[in-house]
Amino acid sequence: MRAGSSILATGVTSISLAVCGLFVGIAGTGCAAGESEPGATPDKCKLRDCGPSSGGDVDPLDGDELDTNFLDEDTNVDDTGASAGDTKVTDTGSAGDTKVTDTGSAIDTGSPADTSTCTIPAGKVCGWVPQCGCKTTENCDFTALDGTVSCISAGSVDVNGKCATSGLCKKGLTCVGGICQPFCGTLSDCTGTGVHHCTQIQGGTPAKDIPGLKVCTTQCDLRAPAAACGTAGCQVLDASAGTTACTSAGTATTKGSCTTDPLLCAPGYTCVTIGTATTSDCLPWCRVGVSGDCTGIKTCTGFSTPIVIGTYTYGVCN
Repeated sequence: MRAGSSILATGVTSISLAVCGLFVGIAGTGCAAGESEPGATPDKCKLRDCGPSSGGDVDPLDGDELDTNFLDEDTNVDDTGASAGDTKVTDTGSAGDTKVTDTGSAIDTGSPADTSTCTIPAGKVCGWVPQCGCKTTENCDFTALDGTVSCISAGSVDVNGKCATSGLCKKGLTCVGGICQPFCGTLSDCTGTGVHHCTQIQGGTPAKDIPGLKVCTTQCDLRAPAAACGTAGCQVLDASAGTTACTSAGTATTKGSCTTDPLLCAPGYTCVTIGTATTSDCLPWCRVGVSGDCTGIKTCTGFSTPIVIGTYTYGVCN
């Protein structure tokens, strides 16, 4: 899939931005075109437009469920002191005996339930923002294009960490654009430094909203995303709105290097297709008209539908 945005360049017929409209038509949880469930086939999900354990009867001499100081064996004898000097002795059980209540073997029911307070939406088995209704080691995540949610094992990847499919991200996060993003219902759910957006995720063909699936995306610098995205990359989220988002990134910086996957480009680069070429190139982002953004004889070429972020119009060095 491709966004269809294009730029007109001297000596170049057109350039299509492979990941413009990043989350349009992309199920954030790993939906591939033609798939009915997110996460089912992650390699197809290429962004184109983007014994007892405790207790137990420890008394070897009886089989009672309730041990009462070994009453079957001990008789609690009173010595009436017949011999001179004798003192009355009360035997309260063998020395060191302790009263044991056998409740049977403990039943391991897995990790405890998440006791977070929230109202699980009608028709759902769990809540995703805030998280509730699953075990503490599970994540309430979206598992189908119709908005179905399920309790799945939570992973260990943190915000903006790379992921390939659901189940890799920490509790409260889901895999969108190749990185782990927090769920949100409204913008107020998005916290931390930087400018955020609560972004509706779409999936399927034709693309349509996945009911309830929104994630916090972070506005980032296309040319130098590290400040907002860490080791992740930054791509255009909505060209018309001038919004961006952190995405997974590779290391490629050469022509023909992102034909199979537009997210193979290194941070600061984007995947474009020039003219009628059958391959796609990783080219560096640049600001149109800003001297020094492109090296050598390359120039910064803008798109026919301008991508304006802040006060700058963005293009690619070509």
